Amino acid sequence: MNTWLLSSGSKKFQLDECLKKYGYVDWTQTKKVEVGDVVFVYISKPVGAVKYLMRVKCINLSFTETTDNEELWLDKSVYEKGKKRDCYFRLVLEKELPNDDRLSFKGLSYNGLGGVQGMQKLEGIKKGYFKDYI
Repeated sequence: MNTWLLSSGSKKFQLDECLKKYGYVDWTQTKKVEVGDVVFVYISKPVGAVKYLMRVKCINLSFTETTDNEELWLDKSVYEKGKKRDCYFRLVLEKELPNDDRLSFKGLSYNGLGGVQGMQKLEGIKKGYFKDYI
């Protein structure tokens, strides 16, 4: 099992609404994730913190196997671009994390986890930083 940190931009997609509606989200698969992997989701401005603990449920989904959530996309050009990709994975919400200074951008940066962009594998000390939230 791997542990990941994933960044989500709130100006492009309404992740909160997607999770309320479905309890999961289908995400473009650009890394070698495995079923059961833990994913901490960092929400960029205005939140600026890790907000969700999720788990990989399915991998290697085609676009046609994903849930159609076009109405949740604020930037339709990103949605249209995503239709051309053919590899997605499904993240199921395990829990919403508490407001905690350690999960804020400042807290992450102070502990060597700054520059939260895309998806990065957490190993060693970085992985241990999140152990209290799993």
